[in-house]
Amino acid sequence: MKALNFVTFDAPFEKAYMLSDYVSKKPYTFLIFLRYFGCRSCQVDMIELTKAKKAFEEKGAQVLLVLQSTPEICEKG
Repeated sequence: MKALNFVTFDAPFEKAYMLSDYVSKKPYTFLIFLRYFGCRSCQVDMIELTKAKKAFEEKGAQVLLVLQSTPEICEKG
């Protein structure tokens, strides 16, 4: 499935990126939306995704995680 390109988004350590900047880096991209950084359930999901990072990379995939939190909040976590 082809995703629409967002105008821009901010990551915790980088500003003003376009979705296409990331999608073009790997053959497969999983775009996952979670509530916010302080959500306990979302934190469990983030831990599990971190544990699975190597498995995704071995398959040529990447995971992009979208949170309803500012980059500043994510940096503190």
